[in-house]
Amino acid sequence: MPKAKKVTKENYTDVQVSRLLEVYDPKASQADRDAQVKALANEFDKPLSSIRAKLSREGVYVSKTKTSKVTGETPATKEKMVETLAGLVGCASEKLETVAKANKLAIQEIIDGFIEALAQADANRVDTSAEDSETIKTAD
Repeated sequence: MPKAKKVTKENYTDVQVSRLLEVYDPKASQADRDAQVKALANEFDKPLSSIRAKLSREGVYVSKTKTSKVTGETPATKEKMVETLAGLVGCASEKLETVAKANKLAIQEIIDGFIEALAQADANRVDTSAEDSETIKTAD
């Protein structure tokens, strides 16, 4: 016995889709985009999630930028953190692919440790240069 095809109800008419694309501006600020989505949800009497999903399917929805709950900044991805570490170490990031499996806090600790070590090495180099200058002056 052949399976019966499901009849799917169309949630948005072509006119509604055109209106969504007309009103929603992906280049607008986050606050403006939120307001546009709310206005469209009210206009079509649909939930916000439905409007967002339809805009996503149409390829125009811009999701909110994620921010850290602790710092309020946009969190770095592990890939970016490994690239930073690779730059500090002086090797290709591909060679550090197993480091990318560590959690972000561990990767950040390693980065901070390298930055601190490099700063200390620079400070030591400056101290040594000053001592060498003093030695040269007293030798004259």
